[in-house]
Amino acid sequence: MAKYLIAIYTVTAGLHEELGCDEQEIVLFSWVVVDLTNTKVVAAQTHMVKPRGCDVNENALSEACKTELGLSEEQVKTGQPLEQVVEQLDQFVQAKLGPDNAQSFHLVTDGQMHLRQVLHPEASQKNINLPHYYYSFFDLRKEFRKFYNSEEIHSIQDMLNFVSMESDASAEFSMQQVQNISKIILRLVEDGYTFETAEQINTHLEPGIW
Repeated sequence: MAKYLIAIYTVTAGLHEELGCDEQEIVLFSWVVVDLTNTKVVAAQTHMVKPRGCDVNENALSEACKTELGLSEEQVKTGQPLEQVVEQLDQFVQAKLGPDNAQSFHLVTDGQMHLRQVLHPEASQKNINLPHYYYSFFDLRKEFRKFYNSEEIHSIQDMLNFVSMESDASAEFSMQQVQNISKIILRLVEDGYTFETAEQINTHLEPGIW
């Protein structure tokens, strides 16, 4: 069993609540590391991601990103390229999660979209080589439904409501979301759940679907 889970949350420049539907580039990438043995959060970071075309496009962000998330064009233009953000997480993994890191952790996301329909397609289009651990993950919604036997779970807020937990309102949107995911993970562990079998992503067999 993995010692850690790394929750990842992405926001695109378009319809952030409907990831995978708008084919826009990632503009926010947040992650948090949950220590399953000691049931605590051990690290968290959020990164502004600079889309490749934003230097020539003055309007890289949708109105939804500006009004609902409070993002600005200037923030995005001073962000880092996606490949650098991916590299920074990988450096953390190599340095902090132990020599046997291939078995020590798994990624976890809210649903399928963040990896299968956002990160993998964009990385492929930009010729970014994702580390091996991006090819397996836990879908938190699926794990939650399975353990609590509830099919009416379609969002992070649904999961928080089900276990009577409050949303973390202390950070910006994407960090707030991964912090909420970490709270749900810790609640699952405290209630006796074990994250056992991660889903696999086979890009060769899933063209256009991921």
